[in-house]
Amino acid sequence: MSRPHAKQRKWWSQRALFFAVFALTLPAAAAPVDGRVTITRDHWGVPHIVAKSEEEGFYGLGWAEAEDTLPELLALFLVAEGKGSAAFGKDAKPLGESVLPLDIEAARWRHAEEAKLAYARLSPRVRRQQEAFIAGIRRFMTDHPEKMPAWAPQVQPWQPIALTRSLLWFFDIDDGMRACAKEGVKPDGVVPKTALPSASNAWVVSGKHTADGRTIVLSDPHGDVDGSLFYEFTMRAGALDVGGYAIGSAMVLVHTPKVAWGLTTGGPSVSTCYRLPIAPDGSYVVHGKTASFERRDVVLAVAGAEPVRRTFEYAQINGRPAPIIARNDRWAFAVSTPYFDDAGGLHEQLDAMIRARTTDEVLKANRRQGLFPQNLVVGDSLGSIAYLRAGRTPRRNPSIDWSVPVAGDDPRTAWQGDHPYTDLLLIRDPPEGILQNANYPPGLMPGMADHKSVYPAYILNDVPSLQMRARGERILQVLRSSDRLTLDQAKALALDEGWFGAESWTRLLASAVARNPDLTAGLSAEGRAVLARLTTFDGQASAGSVAALNHLFWRTALWESVNPSERKDLVETVEQGRAPSSVLGVKIIDAVEEAVRRQASAVGGSDRPFGALFRIGRGTQDWPLGGAPSLLVPPEQCTKLESQAYACVQTLRAFSPSKAANTKTYRAVAGSRALRLVQLGDPIRSFSAHNYGQSVDPASPHYEDQSRDLESPARLKEVPFDFMPNSQAAESTEVLEWSRSPR
Repeated sequence: MSRPHAKQRKWWSQRALFFAVFALTLPAAAAPVDGRVTITRDHWGVPHIVAKSEEEGFYGLGWAEAEDTLPELLALFLVAEGKGSAAFGKDAKPLGESVLPLDIEAARWRHAEEAKLAYARLSPRVRRQQEAFIAGIRRFMTDHPEKMPAWAPQVQPWQPIALTRSLLWFFDIDDGMRACAKEGVKPDGVVPKTALPSASNAWVVSGKHTADGRTIVLSDPHGDVDGSLFYEFTMRAGALDVGGYAIGSAMVLVHTPKVAWGLTTGGPSVSTCYRLPIAPDGSYVVHGKTASFERRDVVLAVAGAEPVRRTFEYAQINGRPAPIIARNDRWAFAVSTPYFDDAGGLHEQLDAMIRARTTDEVLKANRRQGLFPQNLVVGDSLGSIAYLRAGRTPRRNPSIDWSVPVAGDDPRTAWQGDHPYTDLLLIRDPPEGILQNANYPPGLMPGMADHKSVYPAYILNDVPSLQMRARGERILQVLRSSDRLTLDQAKALALDEGWFGAESWTRLLASAVARNPDLTAGLSAEGRAVLARLTTFDGQASAGSVAALNHLFWRTALWESVNPSERKDLVETVEQGRAPSSVLGVKIIDAVEEAVRRQASAVGGSDRPFGALFRIGRGTQDWPLGGAPSLLVPPEQCTKLESQAYACVQTLRAFSPSKAANTKTYRAVAGSRALRLVQLGDPIRSFSAHNYGQSVDPASPHYEDQSRDLESPARLKEVPFDFMPNSQAAESTEVLEWSRSPR
């Protein structure tokens, strides 16, 4: 939403603070007031919530999220319930994707129904949190009817459960869906999937190995570059002292003064694809028993069009419903996941995690097994660190290949309960004092040389598409270069834009130049200037680097000049540091002149910096950006190529570009979006960068200020953990009175 001019904000914030303090000295009003919440926003618009009780804190969080993201929040509620098409029409994309397929999948997987059941089962404390969060949203909508969209639904306390379930559901079924696809199964309908390559960074350095003895934790979830899915805040309410990012009411990526954690994509296999034989009478056989499919007819309303009708079938497998995603006359293919009937598990586990005081207590919170499958990296203020490949993992027969469809009529394919978290891949307090996972293969984790003899394959779940070695290698390269990591070094690593292995390509070029002096002499003057920059390139893909853009165009031209059979030889030559063959050497030199030609066409000359081509922003404005991949190819190609360590490398920020409309430039569409670096200890310090800004309102000064002022120049902002209303840096302060009685 739009906010006043800076001077006006200062004037009003000073008076708001005066009246807030004055109001606290007055006798209680006649209307019942259960508590008061103070929301103070800093220079970046981040809300700092202070209240006496946890419920008041969640009330303030609901209010603040509504103030900054109300249309998006309400749209997420609708889509999670399968009612997006009823509000927007089947082709509308209020969340970036057409809503009708999302509605269909919400109905298939019963997100709203399971969320309502889960809400009724929540512990009293977690249920009160959801009620207070929704009460805060309602209060904002009541006080600001002009901000309420015409399609706004009635908000209910089960909706935050449905929201996180629907947004994160692909993690809970991805293994089963991928296994079904290996047999050529084409799902009936569109299933949840990541539209862009998934990647994230997380690392922790124990205080025993930092310059000032304080543990440092980095969390950097990647994905759609618009980070508004994650809501940044701090909260001091009752027993809670927490800050970081929430998704709705779920405090997914946060820290306290004592502990901090990060999550990256990857985890044990938590779902299975079953091939069920269909009998002539239409029944199916599962684990030696015959049963009938459950059928549900669903009618989805669509604004401006006829309703959409679907019939979903379910088998009972492993004691819970498993939707049939495809079938023919002989077989039905179902995906079974233990998360199906535990929609509230995530909120319950997160509630335990935010109360933890040590790494050990964070790990023990995994007894609830509500966290979606992830690589969990955690550290505490005492210096203890840990890595857990977390997820609610069914215990399965290790002699069966679970990465493909399994025979549903074979009793051996029945699950045998769930593994406790202590059965999962766990590393605690390694002597090196470093743990990291950037979608790293488990077998490459330090100390895991014998992993295959210790863990079943379904726990390791070493998915080839997630073997993104380069970023993990870069993290270890930097962390291992310093025995005592400083805070400044940690901040530099969080924003690192180095292409891992770039020096190997520079050596390759130097070798080709030495072996082909005649070809080098024949380069144009501009080509020789580019060659000089390439041979002294420092490997940093920063927005202002001319050499980085030269390197990108040269490497892309070289890659495209070799045929598929030659690419393996090129990669091996780079990785092993060999001298190139005579044929390859010619192509290496020729690619320099081709790079000059391509760069002139793209940005007008070979002396332009990296940020002339790569940008970040939304709407009509964008700004220079570093950190794009080392090859100018589509993101999905780059993800596949990165399995070859040096071929197509992402920087740690991992921005993936897409051609901007009506221009020759590229805008970031995926990558870093909600980075957070935490230094535990006294005082706790937290730094972040959150795309595009705190608000989704184009009229807000915080609509894209962080893209402009942080991401583009590669900076972090400090988020004070004890920010108070009387701070000179306070942008605004609001005091809310809260009553449990309906408004």
